[in-house]
Amino acid sequence: MLSILIPVYNYSILRLVTDLHHQALEAMIDFEIIVMEDGEMPLTKVNAVIGKFDHCQHIVLPQNIGRSAIRNKLADTAKYEHLLFMDGDAELFLPNYLSKYIPFCKEECVVIGGTAYDSKEHNP
Repeated sequence: MLSILIPVYNYSILRLVTDLHHQALEAMIDFEIIVMEDGEMPLTKVNAVIGKFDHCQHIVLPQNIGRSAIRNKLADTAKYEHLLFMDGDAELFLPNYLSKYIPFCKEECVVIGGTAYDSKEHNP
């Protein structure tokens, strides 16, 4: 049903994947989570534990291929028809994020959004 695809570049995503994994199990859906690291970096070893979770893959590319290419590679690797792309630095603010997302998984449907930014953060 749902492939959750997360490109990563030198960022610890253990919390994000743990939260997504828990929510997907609670939703009782067919799912996979694929984390793809864009080249070997210091935090790659921290994220390696993700590969031990049920329904999860942790893939480390031998070299950096860039933002667009890694997303295309993730889509090619996915086994389910619905793709949920998440940035590696994302956080889940809702304990039912996936159960709210799943009803939108329909044929020929694209869902965009769900991003919130910290109003105190000022990135020029």
